[in-house]
Amino acid sequence: MRLFFLLLLVFGWLSPSFGAQQNLFVFDPRRPIIAKVTPLGQSSLVALLDSETMEPISQFEVAGVSAQNVEFGPNEQLLIGSKDRLVAYDISLPRSPKKVFEAQPSAGEPIHEPHFAPDSNQVYWAEGNKLYVGGPPLKEPQEVSEAKHKITDLTPMKDRQVAFSEAGSPNVWMASTGADEPAKAFESHQSEVAGVESPDGRSLYSLSKDQKLIKWDILHQQPIKTFELSGPPNPKGLQSDDLKQKLYVIRNADGSEEVFGYRLFDLDRGQTNAKPESLVQTDSGAFYSGFESLGPKGNKTSSSFGQSKSSNFSRAPRDPNSPYQLAKIESDNGNYDSSLNYIRQVESKDPEFRQSRELRKEVFQKIENRQNLNVAKEQYQTGNYKAAEILLEGVLAKDPKYAPAKRYLKLTQSKRFNQKLGNFLWFLFFLLLLAGIGYLIWRWKQTHQKIDPSFLFKKMDGDQKRKLTHLIRKTEQLLALRRKQDKMGYYHKKLADIEEELNQVKRDLGADKATFSQLFEQVSRLHQELLSFAKGRSKATGSQAKDSKGSAKQKASTQRQEKPQGEKKEKGPTEEPKDEQEKQKAERPGQESGKQKEQGPGDKKQQGSQPPPQDKQKTETPNWYDLLGVSPHASTQEIKESYRKKIKEYHPDKHNSSDFEWVKEEAERMTRLVGEAYECLLNPKSRKQYDQDHP
Repeated sequence: MRLFFLLLLVFGWLSPSFGAQQNLFVFDPRRPIIAKVTPLGQSSLVALLDSETMEPISQFEVAGVSAQNVEFGPNEQLLIGSKDRLVAYDISLPRSPKKVFEAQPSAGEPIHEPHFAPDSNQVYWAEGNKLYVGGPPLKEPQEVSEAKHKITDLTPMKDRQVAFSEAGSPNVWMASTGADEPAKAFESHQSEVAGVESPDGRSLYSLSKDQKLIKWDILHQQPIKTFELSGPPNPKGLQSDDLKQKLYVIRNADGSEEVFGYRLFDLDRGQTNAKPESLVQTDSGAFYSGFESLGPKGNKTSSSFGQSKSSNFSRAPRDPNSPYQLAKIESDNGNYDSSLNYIRQVESKDPEFRQSRELRKEVFQKIENRQNLNVAKEQYQTGNYKAAEILLEGVLAKDPKYAPAKRYLKLTQSKRFNQKLGNFLWFLFFLLLLAGIGYLIWRWKQTHQKIDPSFLFKKMDGDQKRKLTHLIRKTEQLLALRRKQDKMGYYHKKLADIEEELNQVKRDLGADKATFSQLFEQVSRLHQELLSFAKGRSKATGSQAKDSKGSAKQKASTQRQEKPQGEKKEKGPTEEPKDEQEKQKAERPGQESGKQKEQGPGDKKQQGSQPPPQDKQKTETPNWYDLLGVSPHASTQEIKESYRKKIKEYHPDKHNSSDFEWVKEEAERMTRLVGEAYECLLNPKSRKQYDQDHP
């Protein structure tokens, strides 16, 4: 009985690991987590560990899958696959793992080469010669491409692209998810392609059976670099490590398979030194880190690996050729792209990881400064020195020690100063040129152009010149105003005489015999005469006014002497004093004393307010053509148009607001004459008779 219980206890202790294969270890490149996967026949046990302390974080079992492929996804997911099943779990901490995707073979062929896309949660895998994709947001797996032969290797890339190789083909094929076009061939290898790999989803490597490793330019489908690898021929495959820092080349050596690792930054520098790797190979041909590869032999680790609990992994001393140190060297030399490539290779658990992040910020700032410097150079070369100066000052504000920016800023400021000086000199030159042209024009006018002598004033001082000039200007303005007011043409002749006399005064200004007092008195008289028209009268000037006034007084005294003394006689309408009639004659220029009518006391108006009406019987009939303002050969249409203008000008309604009665009477008379002229000239017979009577 005791022996039975002892056997039962031993069986119970061994049962969890019964049928178990060697443990597989996968590193998460984005978090300090290690996945320890233990295949258990028809299931797998997954333990998530802290990569720093190796303490367990969580543990779960995947039923129905004997792990052959294990891979971390970009968004905290873990893929576990076998030949007949794929399962993806969401392992976001601190939540419990949750299954988010599952797929089984659909073409009757086993599943091989399952991989996560580098920029999504979708999974790519191959079944025979067909390529599939599945996972969120796809509800069902979809076929991406179909090759002519069996697909031997594949690697997903960014932007929903996937590269793959097929058996017996020297080409690398590139297919796009959701595109109807066939896969594109990358042709450069001379022998069959053994494997393809894209460590970061952007760069692509391919390895052929003749030991040629090619790095491709995906956009132009051309090789960037070609490496001739050494070692045993006929390599079996190409794979990258979990942290995407190495390329693993699998070769057959003495009947067994060996794995050689090539560091990516060594390949970028042209070095092809290989280092043997100690990895675990699954039944599907994939290689993973085993327990012995995690540290030196004999070093004890955490109990999570089935060993006694002791210290953590031993850390290697700092490598002077580490990615961070190389990135720093490249940054100091100005090779910023190479520096960023090395910075990407720094692991999150590397002691220099934080320093590499700071270095990346500096590199980005240097790249921006270099771009701004290049733009400033272009502006400098095109002559836009102001924009170049602004850009260079911005660069130096961020990096005051940037020597190229200082040098170009000094050149730019010198160019700007020369440009400003040149602009000033050009402005001064044009200013002097305009001044010279103006002087030449003035000299030409002084030499060739006739100058109005009225502005010479040879015998007058400054005050006299200004005074006389001002009086002439005022007289001319008043003359223009009187012409505008004299719409009937009543003072037309008188105003013309004043204008002629004023022009004569202006001509006499340059004469030697002219004096200021004579000219000023003459202009003042003309000015006063124009002012008198405002009251409706024109004063007589010179000896005529004196003679008319003296004769009127003499006649009046003769009549008083003829009357007996003491006799009083009432004045009738015909006995108005003749001196009044003589005075009205003098106030109405152009009228003769014999053509006036006598006025009675009741009809007497304000002195000078109304001219005596003319005797209609003695008035000459005006020329109808002159009255309408047309020529004797004018057409009927011209006569009509002139009539409309004249009738509007002389219509009595237009002059009802006048303060003088004679203006209204004159308007009525002119309206009547214009109407008579229009009736006469509009009728052909009467116009013909009029033309005969008035040749």
